[in-house]
Amino acid sequence: MMESNAQEASSVARPVAGVVDRDLPCVRCGYNLRTLTAEGRCPECGAAVALTLTLGGVIEQSRPGYLRRLSWACGLLCVARLGAAVGILATAVFQTEAFSLVAMSLAGLAYVAGLFLLAAREHPCLPPEMPWCSRLLKLASIVMLLALLVAVASAILHARWWLTILGLSTALPIWVWFLDSYNVLICSMTIFAAAYLVCPILETRLMVRLAKRLADGWLGEHAIIAGVGAVASPAFMWTVGILPLSMIGRLMFVGILISLVFLLLFWLWMAACSWIAAKGFRRAAGMAAMRWRQTDAAAGLGG
Repeated sequence: MMESNAQEASSVARPVAGVVDRDLPCVRCGYNLRTLTAEGRCPECGAAVALTLTLGGVIEQSRPGYLRRLSWACGLLCVARLGAAVGILATAVFQTEAFSLVAMSLAGLAYVAGLFLLAAREHPCLPPEMPWCSRLLKLASIVMLLALLVAVASAILHARWWLTILGLSTALPIWVWFLDSYNVLICSMTIFAAAYLVCPILETRLMVRLAKRLADGWLGEHAIIAGVGAVASPAFMWTVGILPLSMIGRLMFVGILISLVFLLLFWLWMAACSWIAAKGFRRAAGMAAMRWRQTDAAAGLGG
């Protein structure tokens, strides 16, 4: 499986023979490498042309900075899922709404940041991995960030005693108190949930593609399973939750409990997948940095 994935990833790499016959920005400085040979070097920064030509293939041949960014993205996604699971458990078991609100808010911020970094470009002058998927992920993360900030601000304004302690209760402009509305809180969380609906699908597609470039078939297969579960579990819980109590009586509680357990399990599963991906990208970043140092040393450019 891993060998076939490696061959598939290598097959999409650009050829490294002949002359560059199109506009192609250098992987380091952005200089146009057109008319240069594949064995040559960038006249601006001295980087090997081959470093740019191999982008898009095996992930270890990409920029170290890009790979470190992917590692941070997957780490943040792991933290987000663990934080969300802790928040739900705190609410269900300990009935601590304040703690769960803080945990869920921090998890939401980590999730938004992770999605934004995951959709990063491999090179600033080149299109991103799966362009439409990456752009939708960035758009969804921005929408969720704005909705989350409005929701948090509304929740803080509801707890006016915090503002009194900080001495801000009379210093805020009049329009800020518009946020002190239950409807604003509900609307912002609805927008956040609507934007979130497409994120597991887009994230899964992107992670499967990146897992193939990592030559990690296990990660790609489990990313699909976990992504499907992340979408299906809350949908099932919502469906059970809207059924009238008279229809199923106590079975509603059982159904919600089962769906909640499945939701937590799939979130933990996705957290594990994100953590494994973070370690894979971090390892790939080290290999890429070593490759760059070797090419620099061969050209006498130093470390």
